Amino acid sequence: MMSMHFHEGDSLLAIEKAQHPDNLIPYFVADIEDFFTLAFNEDPNEIKLREPKRQVRIDLLQQGPKSSPYYLYTQGEVLLHWAFIHVANEQYTTGFFEMRKAYHLLEENQKKFPDFVANKKFLGLIHAFVGTIPDNYKWAATFLGLKGTVPQGLAEIKEAMDYSQTHPFLFADETRYIYLFMKLWLDNNAKAAWQLTEDAQYPSLKNNALSTYVKAFLAARINNNDLAIQLYSSGNFSNNVFVPWFMNYMLGVSKLRRLDPDSNLPLENFVQNFKGTNYLKDTYRQIAWSYLLKGDETKYHYFIAFCKTKGRLFTDADKDALEELNSGVTPNIILLKARLLADGAYFDRALQLLQGKTTDNFNTEQDKLEFTYRLGRIYDESGSPDKAIPYYVATINRGENLSYYFADNASLQLAMIYETKKDFDHARFYYSKCLAMKDNVYKTSIDQKAKSGLNRLNNEK
Repeated sequence: MMSMHFHEGDSLLAIEKAQHPDNLIPYFVADIEDFFTLAFNEDPNEIKLREPKRQVRIDLLQQGPKSSPYYLYTQGEVLLHWAFIHVANEQYTTGFFEMRKAYHLLEENQKKFPDFVANKKFLGLIHAFVGTIPDNYKWAATFLGLKGTVPQGLAEIKEAMDYSQTHPFLFADETRYIYLFMKLWLDNNAKAAWQLTEDAQYPSLKNNALSTYVKAFLAARINNNDLAIQLYSSGNFSNNVFVPWFMNYMLGVSKLRRLDPDSNLPLENFVQNFKGTNYLKDTYRQIAWSYLLKGDETKYHYFIAFCKTKGRLFTDADKDALEELNSGVTPNIILLKARLLADGAYFDRALQLLQGKTTDNFNTEQDKLEFTYRLGRIYDESGSPDKAIPYYVATINRGENLSYYFADNASLQLAMIYETKKDFDHARFYYSKCLAMKDNVYKTSIDQKAKSGLNRLNNEK
């Protein structure tokens, strides 16, 4: 199931049920298939079809022996699977109450079976998640009875992962996946996350869709977009949940960042076949960009118009796409190319486009602001943070009272630079400044990273 060969997994579960009908673990394992399928396919018809199985499985698991550490654990994990699915589909009340119930089941199991390491896999995830909730929403966590911090969560999951390296552990692979994404998103350490895909314990890429996807995703994050394209183009995604349309989305995004002229093809395949709603607005915008880069402004306007009618406003990227449509402003070609190339880590190419230019070369306040922001990001990501600092400061000074995300993210990146330099006073200043800035389409994710940064600094001596 964890390599997403669901047909083979279902066959094995059928054999186990026939040979050992009293074994309840197959019902727990089967829920993993539903979780991955719904998390990535987002097909509303699939959700309606599969959701009734959740309560059936929980009812069956409740018939198990209460003396087993798997009794509460399996119920808690099934509930947590569905909590994530419901939240992702904007069913927040259901999702958060399922998370609350799962949390208390796992906490109870931890007290009853403190040596059962699997408890810490998802308890750590919940504790870290709670630690990133902004102060003005802490009341909701308190109301739900959720507690935790980012360092606590990271330590718990690392404990489970370290255990798996010296002991047989059924959940070794998924614990590693969870930990590396937490290192990426909450600890701001893409290189450390990547290293976890390079050692001997990382699941083989051969015929393994999930390990290939995770590695490709992280390859792009450590500035190896060419490797990401190679992995997304591999044959490891056939006959599982990562059907070609999903990989076409990831492939199209990566190819666009390289300014490949055929990047629109996989993206158009995605929108033609995807049954869900997330990332549709963003994908239509990227298709529009691909045509704009080829000089076809008519097709840019044709495809960007779909941002109004397709998809929904759940992800930051989708919100940003709709904002671009509503602005009525066609992106500046030079800044767009620089943005895409920088996102793909083609820094020399991006810098060549902007060299010799100043804010005077751009007409709108938004473009002037993006120009300094983009230079800051290019220098920062290419390993010259000291060169980035004045451009970030200029972006903040010019844009902190505007509704664009540039100044907000510039403040976040400045804080991270100073944190790396161990200049914790300046780091705290810019993390706090970031949290105080105006709302924008990326505000939630930027604030989450800023809050994680302050949490890290609070643990410094």
